[in-house]
Amino acid sequence: MANKLIIGADLSSNASYSPANVPVNGDVLYVTPDTPTITAGWTTLVAVALTALHVDARWTGICDATAAQYIQLGATTIWIGEHDGIGTPAGSARLKLDVRGVSTCHVLRTARTSSDAYMPPVRLLFNNASSNLYVREGEAGVGIDVDGETSTVESIFCGNKGSVIAGAGTTLGGWLQAGGEGKLLCAATGVVVDAGTLTTEGAGAIGAITQNGGLVIPNSTGTVTTYTLKGGDCDALQSNQIRTITTMVHGGGRIKYDAGTLVITNYTHTGFVSPSGRVVINVGAA
Repeated sequence: MANKLIIGADLSSNASYSPANVPVNGDVLYVTPDTPTITAGWTTLVAVALTALHVDARWTGICDATAAQYIQLGATTIWIGEHDGIGTPAGSARLKLDVRGVSTCHVLRTARTSSDAYMPPVRLLFNNASSNLYVREGEAGVGIDVDGETSTVESIFCGNKGSVIAGAGTTLGGWLQAGGEGKLLCAATGVVVDAGTLTTEGAGAIGAITQNGGLVIPNSTGTVTTYTLKGGDCDALQSNQIRTITTMVHGGGRIKYDAGTLVITNYTHTGFVSPSGRVVINVGAA
């Protein structure tokens, strides 16, 4: 195993690494504050299984690529936004990684401003159902660059200073939200929301949602098989599309919905019906 720094713009060139030579399996690769903008060699590392990739938060270069181009690599562990000093580094306004194989990716912080309007500065693809993404702080997206983009990942975690978007073509196991802002455009096996705001959009079905707190806005037309509401607010009044929850288990918190647009097949609750016909369930209400 060797430690290598990226010191050049073309990842296919031996001279772009220190020590010289393209990384091989088991190496640890570093993007440092001195790494330039990356302009070429996107597929050079596609078959390389790195031990780790470290991206310093002080790196202000970018992946200067078209929408379809990512740095393709495999790494057991990826650390994005590392910084041990004081202050808030500017970070990269465009970092794009196509992560191959099984990987755990940690996004510790990102740039506050992206090079691309309406896109997060960190955009990722995954191709293995055993990979995991943890976004502690900053903005990241999975499979959102172009229409038809796909990605496969076991779980996504959104921390209380994070903002995460999972694109419509993402195959996702679990989503865990401890805070921050999440947007789920795809299907998921299980979703747990403890805090923050999660909005679902599109047509992805969700096997189970457990809400312990925060705000969930269920706009997706995909069926939710089981929704367990223990705390927080579920606001289903933000869309006029027909949606279905097969089983709602209401043990706390509040749900706001219109029975004309949200169909709940099996519903256990206490509460009241407002004169407008909108049902506002409030555990503990008379």
